[in-house]
Amino acid sequence: MILKGKFVFDNFEEFMKAAADSGVRIGDELITKDIDGKAKFVVADVDKAAGHIAMVRKHCLKEQRSIRNENFDLFEWLNCEYVMSIPKKIRKAMMIPTGQMAVDIPREIEVFGKNEYGIHEEGHQWPYFKKTKNRICTVKSDDEYSHWWWCGTPTGASAAHFCRCGSYGAADLYVRPRFILAVAES
Repeated sequence: MILKGKFVFDNFEEFMKAAADSGVRIGDELITKDIDGKAKFVVADVDKAAGHIAMVRKHCLKEQRSIRNENFDLFEWLNCEYVMSIPKKIRKAMMIPTGQMAVDIPREIEVFGKNEYGIHEEGHQWPYFKKTKNRICTVKSDDEYSHWWWCGTPTGASAAHFCRCGSYGAADLYVRPRFILAVAES
């Protein structure tokens, strides 16, 4: 289906076929399921040479979470409980770069195009995030309020550099998962 100049896919096989034929663009959406039920993932970056597509959840997950505390590690949760909520056919297509996880959160450089608050890391700004409106996130499409969400903490940086302490004393923010799909040309 075409909606405002972008394609919206509700079938993963059709999405992957279009991706293999170079038929997906930045901003195209894949509707699937995850831990919150129905979810939209957006094409944030396409690297034809490497054969991969970066996907980011269009809306934040419903529950706020800490990066780490004595009982919880966000990255472990994303790659155990959360990843299992994504359909198996999508999990099979996920590309896991050496030393990284299948599901992660967008890094500072991918969102803003620079490393202002963390340790320098390689990468580039994903085209989807070049538009300021795509950096603003809500929990659902009809949500009238935007929410603070976690950006990946570069190795060696403290999570405290990326959080705010709420009025109730917690440092929980919303989460916007991302993953990379390996795409084979047809």
